[in-house]
Amino acid sequence: MTDARFPKIPRVPISLFISITSKCNLHCRHCSVYSDRLDYGPDLTAEQWLGFIDEIARLKIFRVKISGGEPFAREDIFDILDAIYGKPVRFSINTNAIFIDAPKARRLAGYLDKLDDIMVSLDGADAPTYEALRGKGTFDRAMGGIRELVCHVGKICAYCTVNRYNCRKLEKIARLAKDTGIGSLKFNELLKGGRGQKYYAELGLNKKEKIRIMGELKEMQREYPFISGTLLQTEEIFSNIRSRMQQKQGDSFYAESCLSGCGALLQECAIGPDGRVTPCDRLPEFIAGHILRTPLDRIWRESVKLQEFRKRFSTHLSDLDTCRSCEYIPFCTGGCPASAWPVYGSLLAADPTCCYRNFQNEYEERCK
Repeated sequence: MTDARFPKIPRVPISLFISITSKCNLHCRHCSVYSDRLDYGPDLTAEQWLGFIDEIARLKIFRVKISGGEPFAREDIFDILDAIYGKPVRFSINTNAIFIDAPKARRLAGYLDKLDDIMVSLDGADAPTYEALRGKGTFDRAMGGIRELVCHVGKICAYCTVNRYNCRKLEKIARLAKDTGIGSLKFNELLKGGRGQKYYAELGLNKKEKIRIMGELKEMQREYPFISGTLLQTEEIFSNIRSRMQQKQGDSFYAESCLSGCGALLQECAIGPDGRVTPCDRLPEFIAGHILRTPLDRIWRESVKLQEFRKRFSTHLSDLDTCRSCEYIPFCTGGCPASAWPVYGSLLAADPTCCYRNFQNEYEERCK
């Protein structure tokens, strides 16, 4: 079954997620993008990236999000950032901050009129917790880089991947973020992707842990209103479902009955370090084309792979074996396809990590 009310796709993406290198100075156990088995081709050269940045300007793409690997592992990173800054494009940067020193932070401050934010990693409030995931000697170096960014740039956001190593220390992480001057902090769930899939049995949360943490984060928001993230989003989804079921508001409509929970390929796609085009950075093996061989706007409009992915937007949850008998279909959007992929081997599947039915007993027990 398909729905005639298919969302309108713009002629070009409005935003791009660009991984400018696969190189990283760390080998994080919880990385949801890179896996030990994934073999990218060589990184694009600075000259190739500069040519693509010209294409971004030609296509009038509004925003780019720069990530890696670790962007600052490239010696020519500022050549690339200078080129982006010279175009009518807004941008943001994702970094672990370890390579950031005062001169780099001051140079980044020169981009402030077009730089929306810098996202940094903050997976622990102390060295033992942080370094259990990211390696020895990384905590102090990362905090040094973060402090330089706060001092010189100011627009600093952080994200914390919640796992069994840090799940009882979340308030300490929020307090450190506040005391350091970080503007916002996202508590995101560890996902079964990349290297995180390999170590999920060791690091992943069980249902009871996840429900406990969702409640804890909701309470923490009173003192730390700058926190957000996927775990709080899931808490909000579950609360809304519970409330609407109690009110018996079960009328279905398009946005709540199809696989519409992911915005990839509505307005955004990802470019890998070797030039591959994918729906998002967490689906690096779902290759739709290559920017050195085909113009991005053609890939965006004509790629069979991208058209296959967009079938999600008109696939009803009632068509899925995992969801057909679920009473919560009217309130569901299917979640993240990158979370569904490693579990079901299909992009036309619902995300089990935010399925209310999977967590119903534990959640209702907590709400009593």
